[in-house]
Amino acid sequence: MAVLKTGVSTTPRTVLTLGTTDSTSDILQKYVWIPRYSYTIKSEDGTNYYGRTITELGGYQASQATPGVIDIKFIDINTIENGTAKYTGETVTNYYTHPAFWWDNDSDGIREAGEEISGIWVGKFKTSHTALSSSTTKNNLSCKNESYTSADGLRILPNVKALKFNNISNFFFASRSMSRTGNLFGFDSSNTDTHMMKNSEWGAMAYLSQSIYGKYGNPNYTEVSTSGNIYGICDMDGTEEYVMVVLGDSNDNPRSGYTNQRGVGYLSGFNGLLFDDTSYISGVKFPEAKYYDLYKEGTDATNTAYRGYALGETSGWYAADSRFVDIIDPWFSRTGSENKGLFAFSYKLGGDIVTDFAYVRLVLTPVM
Repeated sequence: MAVLKTGVSTTPRTVLTLGTTDSTSDILQKYVWIPRYSYTIKSEDGTNYYGRTITELGGYQASQATPGVIDIKFIDINTIENGTAKYTGETVTNYYTHPAFWWDNDSDGIREAGEEISGIWVGKFKTSHTALSSSTTKNNLSCKNESYTSADGLRILPNVKALKFNNISNFFFASRSMSRTGNLFGFDSSNTDTHMMKNSEWGAMAYLSQSIYGKYGNPNYTEVSTSGNIYGICDMDGTEEYVMVVLGDSNDNPRSGYTNQRGVGYLSGFNGLLFDDTSYISGVKFPEAKYYDLYKEGTDATNTAYRGYALGETSGWYAADSRFVDIIDPWFSRTGSENKGLFAFSYKLGGDIVTDFAYVRLVLTPVM
């Protein structure tokens, strides 16, 4: 187990789990390490890519309803592979380095030296709060920048009620406020970037789960976590979780959300174009581009630019929902109660109505 000891206390304040258990009562948050890897997905017919059959685990033919293993290999920080992420035959080829392991420090969209990372820490459980999780008051976090002390109440722990009823901007700025100066957790923004999970990072978690290092490496697998045991990422129970991904407008600027004709807003809280392609909402400024995935107008889940995001490559796996963002619902949620599974995705408004609120998961990225 690795323990982050920097900050305000000599006692560990944040535990980063690496596949061991811990009973320390002082733990505030738990994370699971996902190391840097490349992946590729096998096809039997050259058209449908449903993964490789594992004969030791029943030998069934991989299909959309029962997909097989995604081939994964762990790589060092200097390795970047640019294969198609697809192969046929018995030789595993065309590896592609997962995009979650590129952290675009300067938010310029260009993959440059010094921006490759060795892995990410993913919240082991849905995010909760010491005081607000039981409240149904909308946007009770009240976070509009990266300096809110209410973020000190954020927890990532088992067997507690998760935090809901906040729009995306509140969740995002709460996650960023965890590394503000004087934060309770001891996070230092010079070496650890705290943020709300992006869609690319969800994809990294999902693909690893579908490998021999996840469900296929565990013959006693049950649907309790990404690894099928207590050491994986938990709370994968089918409930919806927001991820930081948004549809862009025709100028590639991120959209805000939806407002109906009576002016009632179902919004993310960020500035941006509304569904009528004319009106703009005045909210808080979008963060730097490195903190969200932007999908271009006119694209869909099959676009090759979205490799690794658990979209077109794995669409419909396990009969999961596959609903891409649109101008009315420009935000994404993952999993979902209608069809459970790490590969499910659906469009969302972004917040401001009780039925649209979802949970979130937090991520730590090492600053290189």
